[in-house]
Amino acid sequence: MFKHHERSNRSSVDSKDDGQIGTDKIMQIVRMNFREPKNFENTLWLSQINQAYGIEFAAEGWRREMPKSMGCVYWQYNDNWPCTSWSSVDYFGRWKALQYRARHFYAPLLVSGDFKLNNGSVAMWLTSDELQPVSGQLKWRITDLTGTELRAGKESVALAARESRRAGEVALRDLIERHGTTNLLVWLSFDLGGQSVSQNTVLLVKPQQLELPDPQLEAEVSGSGKTYTVSVRAKHPALWVWLDIVGVNARLSDNFVHLASGATAQFAVTLGQPMLKQDFTAALKVRSLFDTYANTKNN
Repeated sequence: MFKHHERSNRSSVDSKDDGQIGTDKIMQIVRMNFREPKNFENTLWLSQINQAYGIEFAAEGWRREMPKSMGCVYWQYNDNWPCTSWSSVDYFGRWKALQYRARHFYAPLLVSGDFKLNNGSVAMWLTSDELQPVSGQLKWRITDLTGTELRAGKESVALAARESRRAGEVALRDLIERHGTTNLLVWLSFDLGGQSVSQNTVLLVKPQQLELPDPQLEAEVSGSGKTYTVSVRAKHPALWVWLDIVGVNARLSDNFVHLASGATAQFAVTLGQPMLKQDFTAALKVRSLFDTYANTKNN
């Protein structure tokens, strides 16, 4: 029944199509990058994460190519009916993973990384759409999947107005020889005035190849009525951490973020209707990529 309500159904398949309907195509691409989801609900979440992952990768690359490329516009923003589609905001105005991630990869100042296996290094790029020059500090950390720091560094960087350039390189060959590409994460940050304005996480392999441990996420809730703040802390690295307030209409300041070991993220939540704190806490679900898979070490 679910498949027969798709826009891309069997009746619309033409002679140039591969014969797959929409859901089959979605799962084919999900399985190219991620592991098998453990149930239908997590299939929905993982399809959103996969969409965000692919478009973010492409958008960062196009932005790095300034001025040859001055950016990109992805298809599509919203829907005029409830359906399975490419949109980043659904018919009801709820943000999908892509819309949250777009706030990061379309930010005026962007730090990003480009891993090259042939020379075992990550090129660090800074991209600015600001109309004035900026000067800040580029920071980087390398950890294993448990969160143990293996190497770190920082340097001062000046960026001209509307400029994108390679701002440094992190050599990884020796760490790859010891730990492998599947057990390393590179965490990037660009700080202005002591405040981080852009953060990014570079994976050296596809997410499906990472044996992520349980990040052991912990959440603290403060607030009342229609306004709450949720602070989430990760014991081990957590990829695509998101909040879901089950059955509740809510707006979030951010979602689907990466957390390093020991790091905390704060999410401002605005509800459509007031809730008691205990009811809000009971409805709150905090998850990450680790929780979506059918087979993990701790599931």
